[in-house]
Amino acid sequence: MGTNHLSAISHRLIRLAEKFRDKAYRDSYVGATVRRFVAQQIRALRGDLSQADFGHLLEKPQSVVSRLEDPAYGKLTIQTLLDIAAKLDRALIVQFVDYPTFMKFSGDFSELTLAPVAYDSASIDKFSRLYAIFDSAVASNNPIKIDAASSDSVIKIETAKNYSVSSVNGSRDYEAPPPVGITGSYLEIPRYAN
Repeated sequence: MGTNHLSAISHRLIRLAEKFRDKAYRDSYVGATVRRFVAQQIRALRGDLSQADFGHLLEKPQSVVSRLEDPAYGKLTIQTLLDIAAKLDRALIVQFVDYPTFMKFSGDFSELTLAPVAYDSASIDKFSRLYAIFDSAVASNNPIKIDAASSDSVIKIETAKNYSVSSVNGSRDYEAPPPVGITGSYLEIPRYAN
């Protein structure tokens, strides 16, 4: 992110924080933002499908899809959202949060946020295995190193002071204890294709 982008975000949050001092403004902003986000998310999930085709997928008439994509509608039920999530094989989170958390997420209308990918067993397996390793690492209180670039087929976890996580966006070093059950220098787990 460039300096100008960070500056724009900072200025938006500062102005928003000032306006949030007014309870009526806060209530109105939260309602409008949530309705707009849900409408835009449903539109993004529809992709290239017509409203009629998307309605067929959801087992709802085109007129319902039109209302779902209208931020002024605002009468969605949690059950409707759960039904849509099930038909599209996505998860749904409905959660009360504090205002700083809301401010952080209310500006994220990125493609990944609006149109998350459907269930993928390989991604879930990879996530759960890595989470289990980190969870065990915290419990055992010994540092580890994760070399995510160690080979095409495995991720190596090496006893060390820090662990590194490499991604498309670069690497970061963290301190963490090793997972329970590491014997020898490395623990190798299968790498799943993305």
